[in-house]
Amino acid sequence: MSPRWTKWTLWGLAMLTAPLPYMLGGLEIAPPVRLAFFTAVISALQVSEGPGGWIWHTFFALGTVQLVAWASANYFVASFAARASARFHHQTRLIAVLLLCVAVLAIALTVPIYETPMSSEAEYSRLSQVLF
Repeated sequence: MSPRWTKWTLWGLAMLTAPLPYMLGGLEIAPPVRLAFFTAVISALQVSEGPGGWIWHTFFALGTVQLVAWASANYFVASFAARASARFHHQTRLIAVLLLCVAVLAIALTVPIYETPMSSEAEYSRLSQVLF
């Protein structure tokens, strides 16, 4: 596994599972992919509302700025981790990244680590409740 592939794998894992705070109608601690989904829904509402709906423009801008900030921060951390792991053999790096992915996904799918007070499911959710 190359350092470049390591970087993008870790970035994708962070975007899918990292419990990060964001404000979009209410404070949540959830993965950035949830913020991306809500921002896309708000974008569709903004298009259907027309140019006069200023509240949708505000929420869209708020979601986009936070999404870009968290994506950039995750990219920086993943780049740092990939650069730090570049000194290891590619097979060792592959095993370490796969074990990390399995462990993080197992925790995110089984433990309610996401705080979603505006969700219809529960105040604390697992990854499966947040994404589906």
